[in-house]
Amino acid sequence: MSHATAVPNPTRPAPRRSSVHRTAGLAAVVLALLLPLMTAVPSAAQAGSSAFDGDPGTTERILAGDPAAAALEVSRTRFADAGAGDRQAAHAVVATTEAFADSLAGAALTTDGPLLLTGSDGLADAAAAELDRVLADGGTVYVLGGEAALSPAVADDITALGLVVVRLAGVTRVETALAVADEVRRLTPSSVVLLARSDGAEGNPTSAWADSMTGGSLAAAARIPIVVTPTTEMHPAVATWLDTVQPDRTVLLGGDAALTEAVEDAAPNAERLDGPERTATAAAIAGSDLWPASSTRRFVVLDGGRADGWAYGLSGAGIAADASAPPLMVVGNVSPSTRREVSTCGPADVDLLLVGDDSVIDDDIEQTLTTFDGQACASEFARLSPFDSCDATLGFFVEEGLERVGPYGLDGYWYDAPFLEDGPVGEPVAAPAPDEGGASDGDAPPAPAAPQEESAGDDSGDGSVEVSDTNVQEVGVDEPDWVKTNGEAAYVSNGREVEVMDLTAGDAPVHVTSLAVPGEVWGHDLLLDEDVLLVLSRGDGFVYPVDGPPAETSFMPPYYYPDPTTRIARYDVSTPTAPVLLDDTVIDGDYRSARMVDGTVRLVTSSNPSGLHFVYPADGSQDAHDAALAHNRRVIEASTIDQWLPTVGEGDDARPAVDCDAVFAPPGFSGMATVLVSTIDVASSVQPTSSAAVLANAETIYASTDRLVVSSSQWGAWNDARPEAVTTQLHSFDISDPAATTYVASGEVPGYVLNSFALSERDGYYRIATTTQPPWQGDEVAAPRTDNGVTILTEGGSELFETGRVFGLGEGERIFAVRYLGDIAAVVTFEQIDPLYLVDLTNPQAPRVTGELKIPGVSRYLHPLGEDHLLGVGQDGDDDGRLTGLQVSLFDISDRADPTRVDSLEFGPGDSPVEWDHKAFLYWSRLGRAFVPSTLYGPDYSGFRGGVQAIDVSTADNTLTLAGEVNQPTQQGGYTPAPDRTFVADGTLYTVSYRGISAHDVSSLADFGFAEFPGTQDECCMVVD
Repeated sequence: MSHATAVPNPTRPAPRRSSVHRTAGLAAVVLALLLPLMTAVPSAAQAGSSAFDGDPGTTERILAGDPAAAALEVSRTRFADAGAGDRQAAHAVVATTEAFADSLAGAALTTDGPLLLTGSDGLADAAAAELDRVLADGGTVYVLGGEAALSPAVADDITALGLVVVRLAGVTRVETALAVADEVRRLTPSSVVLLARSDGAEGNPTSAWADSMTGGSLAAAARIPIVVTPTTEMHPAVATWLDTVQPDRTVLLGGDAALTEAVEDAAPNAERLDGPERTATAAAIAGSDLWPASSTRRFVVLDGGRADGWAYGLSGAGIAADASAPPLMVVGNVSPSTRREVSTCGPADVDLLLVGDDSVIDDDIEQTLTTFDGQACASEFARLSPFDSCDATLGFFVEEGLERVGPYGLDGYWYDAPFLEDGPVGEPVAAPAPDEGGASDGDAPPAPAAPQEESAGDDSGDGSVEVSDTNVQEVGVDEPDWVKTNGEAAYVSNGREVEVMDLTAGDAPVHVTSLAVPGEVWGHDLLLDEDVLLVLSRGDGFVYPVDGPPAETSFMPPYYYPDPTTRIARYDVSTPTAPVLLDDTVIDGDYRSARMVDGTVRLVTSSNPSGLHFVYPADGSQDAHDAALAHNRRVIEASTIDQWLPTVGEGDDARPAVDCDAVFAPPGFSGMATVLVSTIDVASSVQPTSSAAVLANAETIYASTDRLVVSSSQWGAWNDARPEAVTTQLHSFDISDPAATTYVASGEVPGYVLNSFALSERDGYYRIATTTQPPWQGDEVAAPRTDNGVTILTEGGSELFETGRVFGLGEGERIFAVRYLGDIAAVVTFEQIDPLYLVDLTNPQAPRVTGELKIPGVSRYLHPLGEDHLLGVGQDGDDDGRLTGLQVSLFDISDRADPTRVDSLEFGPGDSPVEWDHKAFLYWSRLGRAFVPSTLYGPDYSGFRGGVQAIDVSTADNTLTLAGEVNQPTQQGGYTPAPDRTFVADGTLYTVSYRGISAHDVSSLADFGFAEFPGTQDECCMVVD
């Protein structure tokens, strides 16, 4: 089956075992009386048949549609020869089909015998026949639970078969599990104990057994007990039992939501097997060293989302133990954690057994699992690996640098490089320390709230103000912008400052102050989280290249060279109009973008080597050439790690921004640039809490709530002898943990991406829309035609490998817009007409085009309005492909096979910033009104008028209605500023241009007034005729 690295799981050492005194209880007394009646027989793992056929190219099933039938089928498979008189089972276990409470720990007894399920009122005929088949006369049957779970009639029916009943029961499920544990330890003494939760979370009853379902198979395979306790505290009976047993290892199953730290603290020699959700915990259990060593990769697959999933887990535990085949879990789909376990590249080598027929685990999941085995292959580039030390990291850079350095430094990078005069060459000059910078720590404001696409109306803190938020790509993932508001104040990036505008002083906003962000910075991006404003700024980073100006023969400017930095400043805005600086810091590298999820920011920067003071030849002679090269090589040889990797902080406080072992590099040289992803807790500090890096370029940034993706397109050089087609490389980082950012995997897809909307991650699948650009083959060959499509990737090991793709979307055209709506991708391509394609992504192995609409013009931004409508902003056009002006369109996509444009508004010559910047768009759902900033041109494009078009949208009637246009005041010279942003606060619409902010009634569009930003009064622009 599948794994992108083609490396099998490591073999698991056998568990440690020792004889430990066990608790004497009522169940033990009963068992002692019955010892003479018990007959030792060979293990089913040794003598029984296996459900695995040994062929990784096939996937087996336990063909049963209900748990009792599954248990019977497993027993018949494991003890296939029992009916011929070869009594293989040492004992049997009987549990009720009606509730899991008393069965949680019973899987541990299935190592040498079957587990059968029956109703509580009597032994089912099929179960009776199976017991009679697999057990010799006088054989032992463990009955799990008290008489409320399995009535005396069940015990009587078993006794009537000539078998001995041993009831393992306690007052509650906790004591029942302890009784089972005592018997497991009596049969095979062990110094290891598994500990799982006994009760489920409110509204999530399946959580009570999710971890013990997979842990039970481990207990059976390793012959160790599993006990249970409430989530929040150690049950007194369990505490007493553990105190008596004193295990060498107490292995907790599940994270803090399953068993809290209080339970962990109370457990002797505690450790955990856990993941962020149940399928990940199952994968962690599958990787435990407690599994008996196995030379093959086998897994039992269970459905962990069914209400009766526990019963299938109990049924399959014995077969998992026989084959040392850990159970993996699917819940509606194949999760990334499960996928990683079954993924291979090359010959299939994973054998799978699904417990249940296709009504339990459907065929699509089986097909998906099968696809991952052997076919989970990524490009050679995708196999990134970390450096194991800083010495190794520095060695890599020095080796690659020496190979590429020349008399003018490293190609493709900007350095301080004075001409080298004739004569001896001195030693490299050490890089000067950066200027000292002040960073003050302050008290942290209250914990921030999660961002939303549109506020529910409580951003003001008192619930009285309805406020719009930045128009973002993914719900729950906030994006930085140059305008942010909390309903009481607006914060606007303006050159090197941030303007603070009071929105409560009157009908029109009032300018209060200008924030002078520390350092020489510009181009601020803003993030607002409750009472904290985060300002992300670009720094010029100009510093002297050497101690003093270069020699007179220097070609370079005799003063500065660029070394980009990113400054992070954090402000307390609990008093919205009076921000107070809390702290700030600097990170080496150019600011690319950021994303925020639940108050945690992931900041993406890209840095080149810095402080490498190369020289140029003083003239064109060979001696000057050789001298400069020799000097530059010595610069590389004398370099230190901080000249290659970014730092954070200033002056004496500067430190590495990333640990060397968190830097990943592809197998082949990919350049000297480092892409750094830093984690910042907005409520606490600007200092990163975690960082990860890859040696790559960063062009496009995308994030879901779980993954952040950095992509860059790779184009062949124009003069390559054999140019290659363009590809896009992707690097994924796990951002699901607020405290950490972890590199996950890399991959490559054909073509280039338009922008972040071409990327999407959902349920562990990455969907990438690209335009392919075949390589140019020379003037004698016809120009190659482009193509467009969607490629689906998923994680396998540390690689992103392809599961499916669909192309042929507008051959000869290129993508102009993409929007993902769940498992539907809407893709707009354009050359002469505007095809809108709908792509069904439900099956990651076989995405398909379901519908297509061809109309003149092109939409450059698509905004979803529910599941069945899209609003498009772009250009109208004629049948010859000429674009004629701004257009807003409404598409009905309810029929996926036949999308239609149901209405449109044409505005004549003009455009909108929405066409290239989605944050310029606002949809105010309270009124069903879209606000589209526009620049409309006069006759023959002789002038322009800036404004915002207010458009009422009715998806019920499939109509667009122009409600009006709002404008800022005409400025000196007769022109009207063109707004780039709009937002709503407390019933007022605000439009923002570089000149200032205007206010209007959001319903009537009445003008309330205009506030100008400082320093814009003397600027002018063209005049409308």
